[in-house]
Amino acid sequence: MHILVAEDHPINQKFIAKLLSRLGNCTFALVGDGQQVLDYLAGGPPGTCPRPDLILMDVAMPILDGLHATSIIRTSPLFANNPSIATIPIVAVTASSMKQDQEMIRQRGFDDILLKPIRSAALKGLLEFWGRSRVVLLPDPGQAGGIRRRIVTGLPPMERRGYRAKSVI
Repeated sequence: MHILVAEDHPINQKFIAKLLSRLGNCTFALVGDGQQVLDYLAGGPPGTCPRPDLILMDVAMPILDGLHATSIIRTSPLFANNPSIATIPIVAVTASSMKQDQEMIRQRGFDDILLKPIRSAALKGLLEFWGRSRVVLLPDPGQAGGIRRRIVTGLPPMERRGYRAKSVI
């Protein structure tokens, strides 16, 4: 699994890098703001920006914050019309545990939320979930853009009887 981490604070970058290195089974790239996320997804120099399987996006960053960057990824034709980008799960990294803030975060196009301070067990669970899940795009004339995002999660092998899914905003 390749993870794109968008975090502006150098100490938080080191902390997340250390956690991801300890958990293993993943590679990651670090960027410092939402504009750098957009540049990374747009391609950058050939061969330098492997497609992420997951984006951990700090909500509050300078230059372009995570809320606006995610909104651009979900609505801009450059990203939204490219299925290999439009199906990347984006996880908000935030210190806000208030219900109305989390609802607003989901409405902006995030697929999940990871609360700060980040705990190793929470990050591990999140990576395990997204390691066996994927986002699919379904036609939906009732939605803006005519597309509905759906998270499809494979059950653990012992319980596999198909897939279960939940709708997201």
